[in-house]
Parts: sequence; C-alpha cells; structure tokens
Amino acid sequence: MTQEFLTRQQREQRAADEVAEQLDALSRPMAERVLGRAIELDSDARAAAEAAADTIDYDMLRDVALEVGISEEALKKALLEELDTEKDHDARPVERATVPDVVRGGMIVSGFAEEVAQRLRDYLERVEGLEQRRQSGPMSEWAPPRLQDARPAQTWTVTQHRKDRQLVEIDLTTAGARKKFWRWMMTLVVISFIFGTPLGGLIGLGIFIAGVVAVVGWIKRIGRKARHSVNRALSAIADDGTSDEPNSWLEVWERLQQR
Repeated sequence: MTQEFLTRQQREQRAADEVAEQLDALSRPMAERVLGRAIELDSDARAAAEAAADTIDYDMLRDVALEVGISEEALKKALLEELDTEKDHDARPVERATVPDVVRGGMIVSGFAEEVAQRLRDYLERVEGLEQRRQSGPMSEWAPPRLQDARPAQTWTVTQHRKDRQLVEIDLTTAGARKKFWRWMMTLVVISFIFGTPLGGLIGLGIFIAGVVAVVGWIKRIGRKARHSVNRALSAIADDGTSDEPNSWLEVWERLQQR
C-alpha cells in the first residue's frame, strides 16, 4: 500500500516504528520527556480501558497507584474501608453522627460465579424479602416489593483469577431513613418555636433535646440494622450459616481464613 492511501494514524505508526529501529541514543532531557509522556499516555489508556470494562485487575490498580506515588499500604487500607461494614468512609459530620447514606460490605468467597450468585439471590429473596429490579453484567439491583421505584440494595459478583473464588460486594442504602430523619428534625424545630413564652421556651427546649436524642438513636439503630443485614448476607453466601446473632465482617473473614 502506497503512502498516499495510508491514514495519518497509520503513517504516524510506521514513522514511530522506523524511528525506534534507527535510534541508538537520546539526550537525557529528551529521554526524561519521552518517558514522562509515555507514562501519561499509558495511564490514559488504562483509564479508558477501565471505564469500558465491568471489572479492573487489582494488580493494574496497584500499578496505577504506585505510578502516582500512592503506597500499597494506603491502597490496602482504602480497600479494607470499602469492604468492612464497620468502616464509615463518608467524613461529613451528619453521617458521622447518624449513618452514611450507603452501608458497604464485601468478601471473597469460595465457589464459581453462578453458584455464588445463586446463593446471594436465594438469601436476598428468602431472608431479606427483596426482589431483583435490574441486572447489568456483574451488578444487580434489589428492592422491597412494596417500593416499586426504590433501589435500596446493589450487589456485584466479580470473578477472581482463581475461577472458584468470587468477590461479592453489597451496597445497602439508608436514604429513605435519612429523609425521615430530616423530617423529624424539622418537626422538632417547628415545635420548639411554637413555645414563645420563657416557660414555654424551656419546655420546648426540653422537648427538642429529647426529640433529637430519640431521632438520632433511631437512625443509628437503622444503621446497625443495615450493617447486620450486609454481614448476614456475606456470612450466608460464604456458607457460614445465618445466625440470628450477626457477626462483624472481620469475625466472619477471620473464620473463613482458618478453614
């Protein structure tokens, strides 16, 4: 094929091959610029591939982190915070005082993809009473039958390099409870303003404080219930039983490693 019929991209590729074949040495400044640009192009290509894929290889994630100066220890800590239901990674004060919008958990469990997905499906339908709303690749969305538009739970089943091991991720939202929380808080504020006299104001302040304590305690229980639900699901699909006493993520994980 003559050069006239080649696209610009093809001509650039051929020129790059020819330069690489004929090149014996580079100046140090040029070498540094070329290497820096190559790292940038490689990172861009990886990011584009990751965006198009349903999953990303952990080794690739670690390499990208190391390239931008992130230590592997920090990467492992961030990974644990994503999987451990007890780790609240939303640092906003309201979430610290109540519960994050989403409770997350995950665990590597034994079994092939279809088997693990079926165990997870059986648990969510039989124990949690949820219905599957949508599935896209490894991700599926679940909601209670009475909430047609709600999406309180999302799950992922990601196959590891060993095909008989799966990473199961569960996200359980508390958005509905948080909306009720804010409604109750606004109601308490209105009630406190109704009492205009000094004595009435004192009574209103007492009602407001008691109400805040009650509402915060209520939503904290919602958070604990969400964590227990995620932990029970992970325990069940790990073939660890469905005890009424939900164990923490760490306890379940350590027991699995001792088998």
